[in-house]
Amino acid sequence: MRNTTILLAAAPLALLAACGDAETDDATNADATTVASSESDPTASDAAGTPGPATKLDEAGDFSGNYTYTADDGSQRGVTIDTESKTYKYFGPDGLTRTGDYTWTPDGFRIMIPEWDEGPTWFAIREGQLVRLDEDKEFNAETVVEGERYSRDDDNAMFTREPYLGSPVAPQN
Repeated sequence: MRNTTILLAAAPLALLAACGDAETDDATNADATTVASSESDPTASDAAGTPGPATKLDEAGDFSGNYTYTADDGSQRGVTIDTESKTYKYFGPDGLTRTGDYTWTPDGFRIMIPEWDEGPTWFAIREGQLVRLDEDKEFNAETVVEGERYSRDDDNAMFTREPYLGSPVAPQN
């Protein structure tokens, strides 16, 4: 008799626990579906590559490094920027290489490279990328940056200073 009473008392608790698990599983499945759909849609959370305001050069930090751009025809261009010495090295699609000094524009948002492909060209920084501008126009904090986006190659990022003694990171020669 006692066993029957215990079973009758435990049965509603077992049903309640089972219902609670079903709701939890449904909520978990809904969350998993939301995560999966946002991962399959790159525009859901990825704003990289969207037009927007430039980063002011003195607020961009050290933007030294190697940047590359692949055109629609598959040709590649690249530029290496060294902010410490304010120099650049340009790599064109036909093996053309140019080096020299770049300058900051008076508005503080752009750099000008005097010898690009056909002549001078201007770049702004947006979302950690160099954006080659179509024309020379003065920028301010609201100016929208559009143009060819040169992505930083962090695997081959250049060093702008030697590490301190005992540093775990050192340039590879």
